[in-house]
Amino acid sequence: MELVFWIVIFIVLGQIVCTKMDLKNLKKRLDTYKEMLDIQNEKIDDLWRYINKR
Repeated sequence: MELVFWIVIFIVLGQIVCTKMDLKNLKKRLDTYKEMLDIQNEKIDDLWRYINKR
């Protein structure tokens, strides 16, 4: 019975560690997407400025 208890504890701890690692990866990806959106917004703004000058 005690062995089963320890196995369950290690499985739960492993799941928590994997979840935290996945969250770090997702945060990095989100930052990358934010940077890409910022660049696209700058290009759109530049295009609007060019169109409005005409």
